[in-house]
Amino acid sequence: MIEKKANWLACLAIALSVLSSVSCGEGTSRDAELESALSFAGENRHELEKVLGHYAEGTLRHEAARFLVVNMPGHYSFRDTLAMGRYASGVDSIVSAMAGAGTDSIRKAVDSLAERLGIGSLEKAYDSRTITAEYLIRNIDAAFEAWEGGRWARHLCFEEFCEALLPYKSAELQPLDGWREMLDSAHVRLLDRLDYCDLYRNSPLAAAKVVNKALTDSVRPKADAKGVRHPHLPVRTLASLHMGECSDYACIAAAYLRSQGIPVYIDFTPQWAFRDLGHTWNVLPCCDGRNVPFSGVCTQPGQPHKEDERMPKVFRHTYARNPELCRLNSVEGYVPPVFRNVFVKDVTRESLLARDATVPVQPGVDGAAYLAVFDNREWTPVAYGTASGGKAVFRDMGTGVMYLPVRYDGSGTMLPIGDPFVLGYDGTCKPAVADLDSVRDVCLRRKYPVLPYVYKWLYRLEGGEFQASDDPRFRRRTVVHTISANHAWGHEVQLPDSLPAYRYWRYISYVKGAFCNMAEMSFYHQGDSLPLEGTVTGTSGSWKDNPGVTREKALDGDLLTFFDSGDPDSAWVGIDLGRPVKVERIVYYGRGDGNAVEAGDLYELFYWDGGGWASLGRKVAERPYLPWRGVPSGALLLLRDLTKGRDERIFTYEDGRQSWW
Repeated sequence: MIEKKANWLACLAIALSVLSSVSCGEGTSRDAELESALSFAGENRHELEKVLGHYAEGTLRHEAARFLVVNMPGHYSFRDTLAMGRYASGVDSIVSAMAGAGTDSIRKAVDSLAERLGIGSLEKAYDSRTITAEYLIRNIDAAFEAWEGGRWARHLCFEEFCEALLPYKSAELQPLDGWREMLDSAHVRLLDRLDYCDLYRNSPLAAAKVVNKALTDSVRPKADAKGVRHPHLPVRTLASLHMGECSDYACIAAAYLRSQGIPVYIDFTPQWAFRDLGHTWNVLPCCDGRNVPFSGVCTQPGQPHKEDERMPKVFRHTYARNPELCRLNSVEGYVPPVFRNVFVKDVTRESLLARDATVPVQPGVDGAAYLAVFDNREWTPVAYGTASGGKAVFRDMGTGVMYLPVRYDGSGTMLPIGDPFVLGYDGTCKPAVADLDSVRDVCLRRKYPVLPYVYKWLYRLEGGEFQASDDPRFRRRTVVHTISANHAWGHEVQLPDSLPAYRYWRYISYVKGAFCNMAEMSFYHQGDSLPLEGTVTGTSGSWKDNPGVTREKALDGDLLTFFDSGDPDSAWVGIDLGRPVKVERIVYYGRGDGNAVEAGDLYELFYWDGGGWASLGRKVAERPYLPWRGVPSGALLLLRDLTKGRDERIFTYEDGRQSWW
């Protein structure tokens, strides 16, 4: 899931001018920094001064109040709280009235309500100019009570407390509605039971597991249920929707945990290194110094979290502004949206193996530079650095990732400034440069990598057999092919000339729990390019009587459909050709994602020529693979199916196969 891109970036422009001119200046005094923040508050200045005056100078509570006030410019909420209240109340009514309905129906109803109320066009207001002293004091006192008098946050230093427990909201545009008080009794009884165990009595890890497990049970998150268009709702209302994106769940978990005095951060990667979208999750600071990641609401602290999914960069949402990003925004004519939010900090080295990357760039490029990764359609920036003297330096980058050095002109156009490269685990940078003087032949079988959701099905075809017979019940049969391995691409089986003609042909699955997951199979007469036609036969019925996965789906010409039998073992699907036919070859695909090369589709192959994608031509696939001649050695490649589909991924060709990046 991707971090939501709201239009609040425009709202930061005014605040950034203040932050960069005073707060981010070298040697700025504490008094000048505070005065700048108070001036930014305008007519609401007196409310912030009340908060500062409420606490004695020199105390931690006064320092915490100052921390909130100084960093408040740039944080914002909705100005029309009445409209947001009507929206929240309406959503509560929809959830109650549509209890038991599907998430798609509820989402449509909520989005329709938001459209009627004009939520998408509501004006935003800076917290500095709207927040009340009473609200801020109440939040500061509650946070300190949880830190100093609670059980789960005593191990935090003051700086950690200011980010993991103190903030008066867990996300921008969260209503300033007294969420701590509304949520603080939600799981008290469950947490009190931890007192029975000496090991758990003061363990934030144990406490977080209790609260997060309760959230999982009540929210019932669905991995494929995207959130509503405008999720800026009271936390309880947002949790009641039973749908959302990872960023929604992370904010829900942060609010509930902090209301119980359990410290937590929100981290994110702006873009995965190997596919589209990004991800947001929670991080729990434990007593032993570990920071434990977990997907709030969805998975528990301590469970494996995206262990094999490569990330180029990891950032943490913060309440305090990042001076580096303030400076970047103040001196550059254009900054990509992901780095216009100055309330994040780089925590990559805390999260994964990271190395610095120093790479050559075009002469004359000076100032801000960025590293981008491919998001299946285009390059998207994930890190910023500095270029000078023909090289650019980027700190703490994820390894095993293909990057492209870029910069932006004043209009926001991305311009490559160096060759794409892979950052190795040892910190070496291996460029991917097309050698036009050294070309080779390649064989392409897919346009997209095999991801876990496909991998988990592939074993189901192992050991399966293609059989031929003149008996419709296959009591007498000839085994013509046994599947020894099932990669997620199309397989072509050439049959011997000595094999006689048969009327009945089938695939039968012998793997326990395989459910005969054949996506597509076709049989060809000698010299024919079109598959033979006949009557589909085989095991009747389907998994849970689903009409979309019957045996006919294995011969419907669609790689995205498949046979999913109601019988887990020894199910089969076949074809009655009506007469004995001498079959020359069989082509088959196991259950997958539709990204394997398919005969009849039109493809175009590209290579990166240093400034963009250059075409190597178009070709219609004649077989379940694409032989391509004259491909530059060392090139970064991209295969696009022009007939259907949208998934595509960059790759290099190494050791006779595609290596995905």
